[in-house]
Amino acid sequence: MRSAFGKAIILGLAVGACSVYGCSSTSKDGNVASSDKENAGEVGLKLVVGDLTVNSVHYVLSNGTNTYQGDINVTGLMTLSTVIGPVEAGAGYTVKLTATATDGTSKCEGVSLPFTVVAKSTVTADVRLSCQKSRTKGSVLVNGTVNECPTIESVTSDPPSGGSIALHVGAVDQDNGPSPLSYTWNVAGLSGANPVYACPSPGSKTFSVTVSDGDHYTNPTGITCDDTFSITVVCPAASPTGGAGGTGGSGGTGGSGGSNVDSGVDTGVDTGTPLSPTRQALFNHSAACLACAESKGAVRNLLNNFGCEGLTTNAAAGPSAGTARSTLCLGLLNCELASACGAGDNGSATCYCGTKTDDCFTAGGDHQCRPQQESGLETTSPSAIEGAFSSPTLGGGRANSLIQALADNSCTACF
Repeated sequence: MRSAFGKAIILGLAVGACSVYGCSSTSKDGNVASSDKENAGEVGLKLVVGDLTVNSVHYVLSNGTNTYQGDINVTGLMTLSTVIGPVEAGAGYTVKLTATATDGTSKCEGVSLPFTVVAKSTVTADVRLSCQKSRTKGSVLVNGTVNECPTIESVTSDPPSGGSIALHVGAVDQDNGPSPLSYTWNVAGLSGANPVYACPSPGSKTFSVTVSDGDHYTNPTGITCDDTFSITVVCPAASPTGGAGGTGGSGGTGGSGGSNVDSGVDTGVDTGTPLSPTRQALFNHSAACLACAESKGAVRNLLNNFGCEGLTTNAAAGPSAGTARSTLCLGLLNCELASACGAGDNGSATCYCGTKTDDCFTAGGDHQCRPQQESGLETTSPSAIEGAFSSPTLGGGRANSLIQALADNSCTACF
């Protein structure tokens, strides 16, 4: 037998003569014997099918004085029709039905309104049997949080000093999360936002830094809330000493040569005055590069009047806001000097930004010094870069002018 979940099932209860339905013995607390059939009636049951499977229904028929109960096997039946009797005639009877579905937890129960059993007749009573399925479903409460990931706005480097290069990361965390920003570098020994790298040997070195705000988790798809930025710097060659001193006057030899110095003329001969940062950058690339620059009047004029050091006190705007323009000028100059041009490429767009066809003036261009170009010219707009390409007030403009002059004056040792 099957009952309907959440719906009532109607059972017909009938009391009638034995000659109509046939009589069967029924437990009645010993109140009715077979000899009392003349004073007894009968109760008929009929069950409407629902969607729960029930194999047995228990009934209790009583008026307080007479009680009859038993179980009805309804296995495999789609309907139930049966007669309970004989039942002692009398008023105030009710019948209660209970059942447990085959799932072991769903319960069915119902009771009729009071009715009267009349001897030698059948009375019908209705029972509304209600079944409640056991609950098998729940719900999920989703608590979502929002975190704005950190952003790296710039990575810059100072000019080499004593064989070391200071790096600087400009990063922001807009939502000011509860955890401070952390910095992870791809080079062992570096940490924080302003590490100093000790150059083990001359040449270019690429650094990568990843910034995390610490108040996120890695989700199952592997997406993280980090930002990564790369920068290439040039480690200087070991600073040579100056030429040996000439023979001194009588009584002794001349003094030893001094450190690398600026001659101020096109010969490149040391005079005892330390090199300016711009000349030092050319010398770090190669002594021949500085010598060529000093030998060319147009280039020497730029070194004397428009070197990077002339911008020391000017703070940049745009992608590298707050950074000294002199620092940005040297960063771009060092990158372009180390851009690894091949034979025949000197002065071409494949080496540095210097022609109208160069991809520094094209959105998404892959010129290798593009980050330094954008920082030095304080903009990421290709049209703005083109307009400010040689501006003497910008670090990038001065570096570009010097590189172009070196190329125009055939200083191939600089590339």
